[in-house]
Amino acid sequence: MGTRLIDQVAIVTGAGNGIGRSIAIGLAKEGVHICTADIDSVGARQTAQQVKKLKRRAIAVGSRRFPSFWWSRTPSAPWSWPTVPMC
Repeated sequence: MGTRLIDQVAIVTGAGNGIGRSIAIGLAKEGVHICTADIDSVGARQTAQQVKKLKRRAIAVGSRRFPSFWWSRTPSAPWSWPTVPMC
């Protein structure tokens, strides 16, 4: 393990399962503290618990807590950055 990433912080989207979870765990093994974000808040919490077992700090953020307009745009309503803070 190199020292380049130790005590850095990463926000990993899609960390509730699959590739996102693998990325979060891999970064934690390299010494990175993780914010797991996923529409599946249960999966995000499970990944955060796995990160904590690796002696890294972790927080889980479920995307459902953000306003629904983030993912409900229609082609007639152009998407723009929301003003709600993310993490």
